[in-house]
Amino acid sequence: MAYQDGFTYIQGPFEYRQSVISVGETFKRGDPVTLSDDRTVIEAASDTSNIFGFAMSNAADSIGGPVLNTIQEIGIPTAQTVFAVKVTGGVAASALSAGEALSFASASGRIGFVGARSAGSEHVVIVPRADGSTIDSADSSVYVQVIGNVLGVFGSNTSVTGWAQS
Repeated sequence: MAYQDGFTYIQGPFEYRQSVISVGETFKRGDPVTLSDDRTVIEAASDTSNIFGFAMSNAADSIGGPVLNTIQEIGIPTAQTVFAVKVTGGVAASALSAGEALSFASASGRIGFVGARSAGSEHVVIVPRADGSTIDSADSSVYVQVIGNVLGVFGSNTSVTGWAQS
């Protein structure tokens, strides 16, 4: 199956949180998000160090009125949540084995393409598909899980550290 750019949900549970988004955010459903210094939700970037979760709706669809700029839901992945994501060019085939950790990269303004890792900036780990393979050569997609120690406020021991962006 050919996957679109960005993260495509495959399987596993989510925890859901309602959160306030930063004014002017433009993330789309399925984009990874993080928290700004004021603890409002912002789109993750390739330099993000902590992932809060995934937008379950577009930022433009946030609620108005008394809960101004509140997004309906942020999906917080669990240890069983799996996504498909494409791999950028330049990642060696040897780096696409199950258990390899990779970093986010972006294309066309969407975070999702997974790039070669750089020490300390890994966001996801490759997991095998049902048939044991790790990459689909038709679209260069891999199955990944978000690395558990970067889930942030509700799911890790790193929630007291600073966030990557302001």
